[in-house]
This record gives sequence, structure tokens and C-alpha cells, in this order.
Amino acid sequence: ATVFAATSAMCAVVIGGVFLYINQAEENMIKASKKSTEEGLRKLQKLEEELKERESKLQEDLRLVEENRAVLKELEESLKKKSEEIEEREAKLAAAEAEAAAKQ
Repeated sequence: ATVFAATSAMCAVVIGGVFLYINQAEENMIKASKKSTEEGLRKLQKLEEELKERESKLQEDLRLVEENRAVLKELEESLKKKSEEIEEREAKLAAAEAEAAAKQ
């Protein structure tokens, strides 16, 4: 009976130790998982910040492109107007030359 009691007590100690080991392992796994999740969240936040910065830069680039388009359109219209003025002057000059040649 004492051998049985001693064996039972030893089994209880071993089983308790096994459960303690399992609980400790679970806690370690939970801590590792939590740490990994926190690291993942930090990386995700950093990526989101980088994305916002890139988006902001792209918005600025787009605004500059639109400004440049407007300036180019104005220059194009100005150039067209100047070309028309030059053509008119050339036509008047050619007419004046023809008139002068006709008078001679």
C-alpha cells in the first residue's frame, strides 16, 4: 500500500511537471506569437506611412504635370498666334513687293 501511495505520489509529481512544462510551452508560444504579430503590425504601419508619402508625392507630381500642361497650352496658343501674325506680315510684304515691282 505504501509502495502504491509512493508510486501514485511520484506519478502525480511527474504529471504535474508535464502539465507545468506544457503550460510554460504554451505561454512561450503565445508570447512569441504576440511578439511576431506586434512586429508585423509595426512593419505594416511603416509600409502604410511610406505608401502615404508616395501617394502625396504622386499627387504633387500630378499637380505639377497639370500646371505644365496648362503652360504648354498657353505657349502653343501664343506660338500659333505669332505664326499667324508672321504669315500676315509675309503676305503684306509680298503684296507690297508685287505692287512695287508692278510700278517699276
